Amino acid sequence: MRENWETFFGAVSLLDKSAFTAVNGFPNCYWGWGPEDLELSYRLRLLGYKLERRDGTFIPLPHKHAGYSAPQVFNDIGRRTNALFAKREQDFEKLIAQDGVSTLKFRLVEKKPLALPTTPALPSVHHYLVDLGEPEPGAI
Repeated sequence: MRENWETFFGAVSLLDKSAFTAVNGFPNCYWGWGPEDLELSYRLRLLGYKLERRDGTFIPLPHKHAGYSAPQVFNDIGRRTNALFAKREQDFEKLIAQDGVSTLKFRLVEKKPLALPTTPALPSVHHYLVDLGEPEPGAI
């Protein structure tokens, strides 16, 4: 998949709580490396939010990059998640209410203040570790 950098949305995103809640957050159906950020961008656009870009840097949290066997080459997980995205695409507006943060099931494992390498921990910024269990039937 080649990204269109003029319309790209993903990797690092910043939304206020009211916007995230209005679009019901990320969909829960994608497991592994998938197009959840792309679907979130559709949700935002469908509900009239305008997307903008800001310059900046970030420090990624460690995570597995499942979904690709090589740059631009999907593995089985990547092919399945992208097929699911294509299947859902015509129903994105309807799926906003049915699949997202309001239907997320999880168990909190750990909550700790988030400290950056050059900044002391802020009292209202936390790193949450959660257990999402296993995928629901039909999720990829």
